[in-house]
Amino acid sequence: MQRLRHLFTYFLTYSALAGVPLAAQTFSSIRDTVHNADGSSFNGQVIISWQGFTSAAGATIAPHSTALNITNGYISLVLVPTTNASAGAIYTAQYESNDGTKQWTEYWQVPPSWTPLTLSEIRVSNPPNTGGETGGGSGSITLPLSESNVINLSADLAARPVKGSTYTPAHAAMIDDFGGIASVSGNGGDCVHVDGSSGACGSTTPYPLFVDADLPSGSINGLNAVFTLSQTPSPSSSLSLYRNGMMQRQGVDYSLAANTVTFVPAATPQTGDILTAFYRAQGSGSVAQFADAETPAGTIDGVNAVFSVMTAPNPAASLQLFKNGALQRPDIDYTLSANTITFASGTTPRTGDSLLAFYRH
Repeated sequence: MQRLRHLFTYFLTYSALAGVPLAAQTFSSIRDTVHNADGSSFNGQVIISWQGFTSAAGATIAPHSTALNITNGYISLVLVPTTNASAGAIYTAQYESNDGTKQWTEYWQVPPSWTPLTLSEIRVSNPPNTGGETGGGSGSITLPLSESNVINLSADLAARPVKGSTYTPAHAAMIDDFGGIASVSGNGGDCVHVDGSSGACGSTTPYPLFVDADLPSGSINGLNAVFTLSQTPSPSSSLSLYRNGMMQRQGVDYSLAANTVTFVPAATPQTGDILTAFYRAQGSGSVAQFADAETPAGTIDGVNAVFSVMTAPNPAASLQLFKNGALQRPDIDYTLSANTITFASGTTPRTGDSLLAFYRH
């Protein structure tokens, strides 16, 4: 509305400068609704520009432009008539949608009218001779323009890649042998290689096989010192062996040969002890994400027993939960449901305790 007032004031100002009485100045009103091709209302703006001309009332109209917002297709404005003005008087209307996908230009010849005009009543196909620097030509333009009539347009378009024969929307793009834009084929979870081919991610480098919460076999009676893992750790340094939640030191508390663990006399497991092992083994595992040294969310106050990690451990047995550095035992010290950890009575973390979680997901 402010732009309309500005345009109206602009014309009145120039009428005054030209010494034309206000009553002699005539305006025509344009009111219409602009639609898109699908019938929806156009939303955007139109920039209306004009070269200087003299109105029928003798007012000098200086060259200028104004922008008008179009909401829900509605357009309403007033303009000085051009059909009875000096030669070459015309309005150029440049439309642009809010999303930038629609742009076009129209030329308007506005007749004097006491009733509102529609766009179809003022729209013309070609602009008249404006008297500008046209080299003395007639000034008429035949629309639409052919590509060959625009300097360098054909060459510029030829330099751009075009859709190839295998182009498919919403697919990863590649450049084919002819310089066209092609689409990569494959499954949704595949990875794209630099040559444009696709395949299972990590197919050339298999993921390691993890063994979680393995319980070494052997009698725990204070006498037996030899235990057997279900698989051979590979590498051997990947073995993390816990006795009652405390990590045992390889080469100090025990030795490892293939999948056989032999404790030194001073570290021989006693009746009631619990042994738990985590390690990698030869073979191929599945794709995995790792969470390391994550602090579970929850209040540590000796009362709250429920904590949560950011993502549900997968598999659940991959969770290594430490309280003050000691590995907690699943289904004994705590239970796990999705990503929620609930400590058992008597193991609830107290003020000053620390919790750390390691797991895959």
